[in-house]
Amino acid sequence: MSGVNTINEAWLAARGLVAGGFTDEEAIREFEKKFAESVGTAEAISFGAARMGLYAVLEALDFKPDDEIILTGYTCEVVPNALVFRGLKPVYVDIDAVTFNIDAAKIEAAITRRTRAIIMQHTFGVCADVGAIREIAEKHGLRVIEDAAHSKGTSWQGVPSGALGEVAVFSTDRSKMFSTLLGGMVTTSNRELARRLRKIQGNALFLDDRTVRRILFSLIFEVVFYSPQLLWLGLSVRTLGEKLGVFFYYYDLMLDAFPANHPYPSRLSAVQARIGLSQLQIFPENLKHRREIAAWLQSRAGWYHSMAPGEQSCMRYPILVRDSQALVQRMKKRFDLKGWCSIPYQSPARNPENTGYTPGSCPIAEKVSRHIVTFPTHPKVPLGVIQVEWMKHEKWILENLVRL
Repeated sequence: MSGVNTINEAWLAARGLVAGGFTDEEAIREFEKKFAESVGTAEAISFGAARMGLYAVLEALDFKPDDEIILTGYTCEVVPNALVFRGLKPVYVDIDAVTFNIDAAKIEAAITRRTRAIIMQHTFGVCADVGAIREIAEKHGLRVIEDAAHSKGTSWQGVPSGALGEVAVFSTDRSKMFSTLLGGMVTTSNRELARRLRKIQGNALFLDDRTVRRILFSLIFEVVFYSPQLLWLGLSVRTLGEKLGVFFYYYDLMLDAFPANHPYPSRLSAVQARIGLSQLQIFPENLKHRREIAAWLQSRAGWYHSMAPGEQSCMRYPILVRDSQALVQRMKKRFDLKGWCSIPYQSPARNPENTGYTPGSCPIAEKVSRHIVTFPTHPKVPLGVIQVEWMKHEKWILENLVRL
């Protein structure tokens, strides 16, 4: 559920429910222009979701069937899904046990004559080893695709995330740094690549009006109900709303074929673009709040060996504990400490071989998925609430902290 959308944005959604105008290209282009400016790239191209943006990038880069793409063994299922949908082969590399980013020292061992690109993910907004990954890519003639789903606001040596590879894919999903409830943005300064992406975007369909209205209704609901005080009620109402078909979600997390409930890729609606423009205006305060919470949690847990001030977006603050489910239960009335991070790349509901993963091949990622909890940092959670809840359980947390 979204922790960054505001009452003002709920009003924008409500106006959209009444007025429509979901395909207004002027609003969409304005959002794209401002987003590109915010990350320092020449172009930004929007899609209905980040997974669709990644799919478009893979098409625009003209990869061929069975080409290999290196990615982290700890990621959301939609990333390997997009590769498989394009006929590509995901190659998983294990992660660093502290940052949860791809372990750059293990990348070269995974490169073959079929390798074409490295997906560089900044997990929870902590910057990947950009220098090492770029060096490896240059040495082997590989493209670098930046997975910036968690990292709006992250930077490396003064360069914003979104401009650290040849092309980047952002998520503007409800759970990320920046929310249009659902959505994605591709950024690049490669004009030819941008031209190809525009063509793909132009051929994509908008979601039907009923589906867009369900998205907007979902945003209004989450603005009202997503807070530590009402989380228990909000989760219950959301479950009911899902059963009744009131809310809309993309259901391709665990699929091995194209989803059937929406076009893939699809376009971002104009109302969501206007909400995105509002999000850009308040983003500095959003980022400041997240960093303050992460800094306080770092002072208590000390999970990271160091946190470079001003360079991490701090989408969530992760730690590993012996019994992650026990801590989830302790705090479930206030915080959701899980999410997609509770599994490695694959869902238990699917056959991992369908996306090329061999169980046991990324042992650190698999252990992390069993032990991780992540604390929210978004603006709906006041620092004081984090402090009170942490201190209630600090003795248990520190006694059960796990280092791999």
